[in-house]
Amino acid sequence: MAPISINFLAVIVSAVAYMVIGAVWYSPVVFGKMWIKFAGITQKDIDIQKKTMPKIYGFAFVGALITSYILAIILKLVDATTLIGALQIGFLVWLGFMATTTLSTVLFEGKKQELYLLNNGYNLVALLTAAAILTVWI
Repeated sequence: MAPISINFLAVIVSAVAYMVIGAVWYSPVVFGKMWIKFAGITQKDIDIQKKTMPKIYGFAFVGALITSYILAIILKLVDATTLIGALQIGFLVWLGFMATTTLSTVLFEGKKQELYLLNNGYNLVALLTAAAILTVWI
C-alpha cells in the first residue's frame, strides 16, 4: 500500500471543530441541562469535577485529534472527494463504530436511552463536520 498523505492542519482544525461543537452542544443553552438530568449528576458533581477539567479537556482533544486523523485516513483510502461522499463515510463510521459501541455500553451500564441519543447526536454532528472539513482540505 502506498503511503497516505494527510493534511495535518486539516486534522487539527477538524479536532478543534469537534471540541467547539461539544462545547456548544453541552452548554446550558443547548443540551447541557438535559445532559445533566439524563446523566444523573448534580451541579455539585460538576463543580467538584472543575478541578480536573484541564486534564479532561486535554484528553478529549487528544481523542478528537485521533478521531480526525483516522477519519482522514479512511476518507483518503475510499477516495472521498465530494462533500456528499464525506458525509456518507462519516455517517457509516458513526453508525458502524460509535453508535454501536456506545449502545453496548449504555445497555450494560443501565444508562438512560435519552443520554445515549443525546451523546450520539453530538457524535454524529461532530463526525460529519470533521468529515466535511477533512474532505474540503485533503
